[in-house]
Amino acid sequence: MEIPMTTDVTSVAAIYARFSSELQDDSSIDSQVEKCRQFAEANGLTVPADLVFTDSAMSGRNRERAAYQEMIIAAKDDPPRFSTVLVWKFSRLARNREESILVKGLLRKRGIVVRSVSEPVDPESAHGKLMEGILECLDEFYSANLAAETRRGQEQANSEGFWTGGRPPYGYKLKKIADPKGRTGKGGHVIQRTVLEVDPLRARVVKDIFTWSSQGMGLRKIAERLNDAAVPTPDSGRGFDPSTIRGIIHNETYTGCLIYNRQQFFRKNDGTKTKRNNPRSEWKIKKMPDLRIITDDLWRAVADRLGKRKKNKASTAHRNIRYPFAGIIRCADCGANYMAIKTSRKGHTYVHYACSYNRRRGSSICANSTKVDQATLMDAVMKAIEENILDEASVAIITEAIEKLVTEHRGSHAADRKRLEKELKKLDKEIEKLSRAMTI
Repeated sequence: MEIPMTTDVTSVAAIYARFSSELQDDSSIDSQVEKCRQFAEANGLTVPADLVFTDSAMSGRNRERAAYQEMIIAAKDDPPRFSTVLVWKFSRLARNREESILVKGLLRKRGIVVRSVSEPVDPESAHGKLMEGILECLDEFYSANLAAETRRGQEQANSEGFWTGGRPPYGYKLKKIADPKGRTGKGGHVIQRTVLEVDPLRARVVKDIFTWSSQGMGLRKIAERLNDAAVPTPDSGRGFDPSTIRGIIHNETYTGCLIYNRQQFFRKNDGTKTKRNNPRSEWKIKKMPDLRIITDDLWRAVADRLGKRKKNKASTAHRNIRYPFAGIIRCADCGANYMAIKTSRKGHTYVHYACSYNRRRGSSICANSTKVDQATLMDAVMKAIEENILDEASVAIITEAIEKLVTEHRGSHAADRKRLEKELKKLDKEIEKLSRAMTI
């Protein structure tokens, strides 16, 4: 299939291929790349090995795809290394029009065009641009319609008592059964369904967790008790965590029901998924007596206690405080992050850091109980910066680079001169402060 190439397109192209986890597999990637290579050869284009970008099991609505971002970074090289991006279909690049227009516009500014191997349109002609826009609309419609159909199917499956996907709650296991109504799929074979089944050993652990919580035991204490007893964790990981216990005691499945539409998933501006709880009135609840692990009385006892604790916590004002070393320091014994611990004594507030596994999961998971004061850490870090980064030679290099950058901008962007001069003065002051710090 040959498409007339415009005169400004060079002989170097990049390939982008993607498959989603819905209906495709890794072989789809190989097929897409091969088709693009065949197209490149037929149209006099060469594709260097390092300009083949592939994303596996990634949604086209998610712009935070590793290879996708690498392709965009490569397109920003100066001068550009390629002037064509080949895709099997435009939908491989993006599933929504907003993202498609954004990335194509960015590439166009770099003199790069996107060509679909299986959708031959001329991106330079008015007719081609119209067809490309129609294809983008169809891709977005397909994606939205597929999501709606998937939700409808999941809601129907939940109403019939089937598991709709994901890891089962702790205390249950998955079981495959033949469709009770004998429904068949392609080839005439009876459809296999997935249902939840109580795991007797882990169900006893769930009962203990609810009982201890109803008696006033805190999340961390429950986690420590389970870890000390070497109880198997939900994910075969390194011990129970308070957040795991919280998830269990808030999960209504243990009262013998399947719940669908408890949460709504949507995409943020960067294309990544996030979730939001739906009102209980929108939940789809299927009573399943065989799945009951705890009694209604025990569920209410725990819920009442949690409600009182939440009310008491709400009465105290809290501020979100960012701790500079949280998530950066790691435990030398187990490798877990150190977490910030705030304490108050005699009207003063102190911040220490300690191993999160030891603190939250107990000494049976990590025996390192060493705590480090934040002020001590800050002094050590600042000293290391002054000794290893802010020496006179480094400051001189930074200053020279800034002055060179400002000079270049002055010549090419006269309108920005005042702003850049203001920024330069600000940077000069910062350098002066750092220089003074070095002489102390």
